[in-house]
Amino acid sequence: MSDYPYEISIVVLIHDVSRYLSKCLDSILKQDFNKPIEVLLLVDAGTKDDYSALKPFLKDLRFKQYSLDFHNPGEVRNFGLKTARGKYIYIIDGDDYLRPNCLSSLYNKAEKENSDIVIANYYIERSGMKRKPLNVYHKDKCILDNEKLARMLYRDINIRGYTWNKLYRKSFLDEYQFKFLNNHYFLEDFSFSFLTLLFAKKVNFIKDYVYVYVYHKNSISRADGKRRISRFIYSFALLRLYCKENNLKKATKIWFFEKKFFLFAIALQSRRTLKGKLLKTIRNSSKAIKLIKKEEFESFKKDENFYEGYLTYINIGKKK
Repeated sequence: MSDYPYEISIVVLIHDVSRYLSKCLDSILKQDFNKPIEVLLLVDAGTKDDYSALKPFLKDLRFKQYSLDFHNPGEVRNFGLKTARGKYIYIIDGDDYLRPNCLSSLYNKAEKENSDIVIANYYIERSGMKRKPLNVYHKDKCILDNEKLARMLYRDINIRGYTWNKLYRKSFLDEYQFKFLNNHYFLEDFSFSFLTLLFAKKVNFIKDYVYVYVYHKNSISRADGKRRISRFIYSFALLRLYCKENNLKKATKIWFFEKKFFLFAIALQSRRTLKGKLLKTIRNSSKAIKLIKKEEFESFKKDENFYEGYLTYINIGKKK
């Protein structure tokens, strides 16, 4: 008999997404997966319209609503990890939606291969049109080399930092005490993905397209270019420091970040948010990148937010 009452816990992050939420939750109901699941609806306490949109779904006893403060996004995700009672955990955003084969494809691969993490393909939807991203898996495969996996994430080769195209074995997450960073100064998903890839015993990729990421032109994360650049720098510095202190230096090759970062940032961010500060931002970022590459972290540790993240990571990766 299983130690878990559910096979999969779906953690849905809901923050001001009332326009899209019904499609997201309806896609969960339309899954071709016939084993027990629970759906944890983590709702921003400050967004009233979201409650109206999800109310009809609460008639299904598998859907459970939790009202939370979304000022610390990592803390919200950590609540989901702690509350989930499924054998596997799947964390998604309330403005995206699942393809009907999502849960069955991820679950079947995890069970067959005894995977700690299963990573799948996804679509990007713009203006109602779906397209495939560049980093796709053309065939199912398994990678057991943790540092290779971490480097693939750093270099953006076949692995992205999102959690929503990954299924995690809960016992694996609990065993190594994984947490999301609980403030806005870091890329919570990227950091979490990086560390879990470093310790997973088995990671499988599947060629199935299971998720649809809905692109929003006016998303805050894209509009505020300076903030997003800062979050990249903080995250890369913290992860490189973590690897240095845990003798995992091979996992943090930074050449991709150094050569491609500004093209990436300028392409994704709205330049109007940087205005006349674009050159200054680039200069400051260049200095920070050099410090990271040289593994000089003292200036970072003097920053209260960075140090808080550093303390959070001290026990991650250590077995209970």
